[in-house]
Amino acid sequence: MNGRNRRVLRGATAVLMVWACTWTLLMPAHAQSALDLLNMTEKLDKLDRADMSAHIEEAQRCIQRRNWSCVNSALAKAERLASVREDRDLVASVRQRADLELAQQREEERREREAEEERREAAERERRQIRREQLAQEQRRDAQRRAERQRERDRQDAEARARREKLDRDNLQRLADHQRRVREMTLASQERQRQQAAAELERQRKHLESRQVASAQADKDRQARREAEQREEERRRKEEDARREREEREREQARLAEERRLAAEREREQLQAKREQERRDREEQARAQREAKEREQRDALDALRTGTRLAARRCPGGEGKYYMVGVVPQSAKNKVGCIDVSYSAHCPGDARGITGLARNFVGASGDCFLGDTVTISPTPSCPVEQVRVEVRDVRACGR
Repeated sequence: MNGRNRRVLRGATAVLMVWACTWTLLMPAHAQSALDLLNMTEKLDKLDRADMSAHIEEAQRCIQRRNWSCVNSALAKAERLASVREDRDLVASVRQRADLELAQQREEERREREAEEERREAAERERRQIRREQLAQEQRRDAQRRAERQRERDRQDAEARARREKLDRDNLQRLADHQRRVREMTLASQERQRQQAAAELERQRKHLESRQVASAQADKDRQARREAEQREEERRRKEEDARREREEREREQARLAEERRLAAEREREQLQAKREQERRDREEQARAQREAKEREQRDALDALRTGTRLAARRCPGGEGKYYMVGVVPQSAKNKVGCIDVSYSAHCPGDARGITGLARNFVGASGDCFLGDTVTISPTPSCPVEQVRVEVRDVRACGR
């Protein structure tokens, strides 16, 4: 018999109970029938409570499986069967527990999403770190290419400077040859003019001698004036030639001085640019070497932190004291040099332990004779064989 039929039967029984009570009052002989109806009602109530308990148990199993549609269905059935306050309170308590479990599930899902987001961010940070390292490698390659280009430019500048110096020497030689030829041509022209003038004077003299004796003195005077004028003209011409030659020489000297000044200025600028580039290259190289050394030391320290093995020993003549000994990766230690090892010694069940610092730790052996022995103070309370020594940190000495 299902719950719905029982509810219908209980309603009918209640009607019959009212009728039976009334009939019993009227006819006491039917009192037994009324008692039978009352017993049937109690049995129906027990069956309802059993069904409600089954639904409550089913809801709790669904809560453990986190099947919320199953939880809601079972609690809805239990609520329909809850006829007294205690039953309704029980159903409400289970529903509250289901709400708390649902909230916890949502919180776990939120934490899982946050953890996934943190994992993605960590992967992104790692990808960025790889990209930064790639960029650093590209920058080093760019620096090498710039240095090669600078060396090529220096070589080309040296060749161009040599060509300019040779051209300057050739120009000076051609200019000197030209000036020499001009002087020679000028002197030859002057000599021809002098000879022509002398011939003309001789001709005029002979012509004048053939003229009247009376005009001889006048001719002599005119001849003297012409000779004076010619001498003056010759003097002025020589002065003009000397002036032009001096001006030409001064202009040429000024041009050569300006070319030398410009060449010196260009060479000074190129030398300054070369020195500046060399300075930047030295700084970049020093920075790269410094970063490489720091990165190598960080990697070596990480290897020392993970690869160092420590233990507790009781050494002969140690008056019962416990000593920390250990071995470190020597290849990593050689890159760092002097190291300080921070450690902690733990007895079983002792999470805090006893901390200490071993300065200038060599870590060559794990016994009391060949390696370091550092006193563990205070002495642990457990036997030395049970003492666990852990590496807390490894740093360069004095850091």
